[in-house]
Amino acid sequence: MRILSRQGAARSAEPIFRICRALGAVFFALLLGLALPAQAVPRWHGIQGEGPGYLRDFDHRIGRREPTESQRQAAAALGATVSWSRFGTPQSVLNRQGYLSGPASGTPEQIARAFLKAHSALTGVSAAGVDAMETLRISPLHESPDYARMLRGAAVSTTDVPHVVLLRQRFDGVPASGPDGLVTVGIARDGRVAYLGSTLSPDSQLSGSAVLAASQALLRAADDAQMNLGSLELIASPRDDYDTFASSALDD
Repeated sequence: MRILSRQGAARSAEPIFRICRALGAVFFALLLGLALPAQAVPRWHGIQGEGPGYLRDFDHRIGRREPTESQRQAAAALGATVSWSRFGTPQSVLNRQGYLSGPASGTPEQIARAFLKAHSALTGVSAAGVDAMETLRISPLHESPDYARMLRGAAVSTTDVPHVVLLRQRFDGVPASGPDGLVTVGIARDGRVAYLGSTLSPDSQLSGSAVLAASQALLRAADDAQMNLGSLELIASPRDDYDTFASSALDD
């Protein structure tokens, strides 16, 4: 039989008391954390949306326009699989069994514009609207050796390659903003159209009028996103198609 003295009993119970004190301290800290107001998470954009408190792009537009019956009929006549955008225009168009058109001659841009004009019933954009589009990029799809040569600035062995043409809508001479108003046309070597993707709008005219200056609009948008830009000062911009402002509340 083992007999413990009072001192031994106290020593053997000491680890238990330590554990209880530790648990009590953790519990108290949790209660204190619940009682204290939470600190605001700093908001900065980071890179590719990786910063803390990152806010996604905010689109205040509401409503949706469904494609018309004539547009759906045009899609069926083309034999294409079409997904529609919120604007009632084709977001993607492809023929899973082949191409969207036959062979054609001309430059990739000419072929892309001719296809859009020929299928205005599908896109909802008139021939005049296609003519008003600006060309953003014409990308040749070189195979690996020629692609490496192109990156080095060297001559490629052939220009007979597929191309991707990127066009942007203009409304009364004003280019569409952000990701909207764009159309991408994929063209094979022989001029056949393989794919069309877009964020087109069927409307070609601007409505309403500007009621806010650029700086006011920027401050309103920042306020809606709970961002403090302080005061804004218009500064010189490397391009003439947008304004650049310096903020008194931001370092970068």
